[in-house]
Amino acid sequence: YTVLILIFFLIPLFIKGAYSLHVLILAGISIILTSSLRTIATTGQMSLGHAGFMAIGAYTSALLVTKLGLSSWAALPLGGIASALIALLVGYPFVRVKRVYFAMLTLFMGEVIRLAIMEWRDFTGGSSGLLNIPPPDSLSFFSLFNITFDSKVPYYYFVLVLVLITLLILYRIESSRIGRTLLSIQQSDFVAESVGINVTNFKVLAWCVGCFFAGIAGAVSAHFIKTLTP
Repeated sequence: YTVLILIFFLIPLFIKGAYSLHVLILAGISIILTSSLRTIATTGQMSLGHAGFMAIGAYTSALLVTKLGLSSWAALPLGGIASALIALLVGYPFVRVKRVYFAMLTLFMGEVIRLAIMEWRDFTGGSSGLLNIPPPDSLSFFSLFNITFDSKVPYYYFVLVLVLITLLILYRIESSRIGRTLLSIQQSDFVAESVGINVTNFKVLAWCVGCFFAGIAGAVSAHFIKTLTP
């Protein structure tokens, strides 16, 4: 794994094309999004409306920066938190249904989010969307050097680090006692309940964690592409 990570860090030294780096950055964002789906899947559920929670994170971060002037480094995690809070609001009724019915509910939820963005024109721009979303603020390390996101290379390293952090967190969750509990729920709700596991709470936990990272993926995507539409 160390060698593989080192190779990824060295890629910009060999791949100079902006298009190739652009594709790699989008792939990194997609890895964050799909990894968050795996967390939900550990309970035996599948979300088909994840794009909606990605949109919540994207619009939250973009609006906090463009409308309120908040720092992008504060807005990015708040995008994930907003997605997790919405997930928590709908989580308890959602997880009471299983398998294909849960997937259908999440699909409908994603469509509700899209329609809400379309209709809330004064706030989200409606079908015209949001334009000129600023890139992440520059970073300064002890005044020794500054990192500005005016090219693809800083974005690439930012997304790469974020992917590694995401995978590490999700791996630690899955390999922990919580992760083993989630896997036991995937095997059988009834058996898990029979040994005292609160199945509903753990399903909601996995659902919220997954939606949090979907929101993070959306927020990063918004500041990278600089444009948002439903």
